[in-house]
Amino acid sequence: MVASTVSEAEEQMESDVLLEESVGNEGYTARHSIQMFKEGRSFSGNERNKVFFGRPQGGFADLSALSGADSPMDGRSVAACDFDDDGDVDLFVHNIQREQHLLLRNDIQAQGDFVKVRLQATSGQYEAIGALVTLTASGGSTGGTATGGTATGGTATGGTATGGTATGGTATGGGACSQVLSRGAGFLSCQAPELIFGRGGARNARLTVRWPGGGLEDFGELKQGQRRVLLVEGSGKLASFPARPAPLPDPGPRGLKLSEGDTLPVLALRDGNGRASTLSVAADSVGAMTMVNLWGSRCSACVKELPQLARLAERGEQRVVLINTDPPAERERAERVLARHGAGLTSYYIDLEPGAGKTGLVDIVDLERLPLPTTLVVAPDGRVDTIIRGAL
Repeated sequence: MVASTVSEAEEQMESDVLLEESVGNEGYTARHSIQMFKEGRSFSGNERNKVFFGRPQGGFADLSALSGADSPMDGRSVAACDFDDDGDVDLFVHNIQREQHLLLRNDIQAQGDFVKVRLQATSGQYEAIGALVTLTASGGSTGGTATGGTATGGTATGGTATGGTATGGTATGGGACSQVLSRGAGFLSCQAPELIFGRGGARNARLTVRWPGGGLEDFGELKQGQRRVLLVEGSGKLASFPARPAPLPDPGPRGLKLSEGDTLPVLALRDGNGRASTLSVAADSVGAMTMVNLWGSRCSACVKELPQLARLAERGEQRVVLINTDPPAERERAERVLARHGAGLTSYYIDLEPGAGKTGLVDIVDLERLPLPTTLVVAPDGRVDTIIRGAL
């Protein structure tokens, strides 16, 4: 009887695997997924990402908060790569909460020099996955080791076992640094087929490769200023490849994806009853300036200034509109706070599913990094005139 039950279950499982399913189907958005994607809840207790910096004297320094990479969005995978080809390692992080992605540009001011290495095997797998590359430095000082790929040290995202991606390395003075080319070192991610070394203050550097087949090959000394090299198995020569700079854009104001002078788009939001609504400052301003106040019910400074905002609205000198940034599950709490401290103010609430072709609050605001309260002073034509961070 047990064997029969197991067999039926296995047959049903095989049948389900073959079914064609649409993106975002009900099976995918059930249980925990609906709490994360629609309600904005954390899957793992708001654990924040961790970033460690390799110290020249050994060990690591925790730069999680200082780096700005410590998002609590439940990171699940990270790809470490020099996306802008400036010699240091940037990070692309996938977050499970709200399915957001972060591209973190490395802005550490490098001191010294870097070497970017690509491999080409002529026997076995062409990318030489598993090859051990060693850079041996000599001459010069041991200072200025914050170069090349050392900026990210070892990175674990989401506070969970995400593969503990370690990137880069620096060899200075008379030391050596080795890295293994691994295309699958991270959790649910694939690393770029290149290795980045920091030279620090070393004048000379030599490269050797232990190929996956076991052979050891010496490629000799790097020339001064030779930063990007292709190592072809069996050639014994350092072949340079051209730089391909691709500057990454500067981030917008903290927590905002628009700046002063930009136009505030028509926003798809929710009203106090949870119904779909829109906010169009340009259409509703009636020729007056509009203060769009972004607030949270658990922000004491936000609650404290609600009566002040109510008085401004009563005087009629400018229009005041509130947008609550609390997760939808806490909308009732926000309404109670508003009724007690800001009765009469026009208030909207976040809509995590604004619909195709519509702009939601999450399209212009990074909710995890937005300082609260934040107030946008918007001109009648919809242009953002002033951004006020903190209390009025």
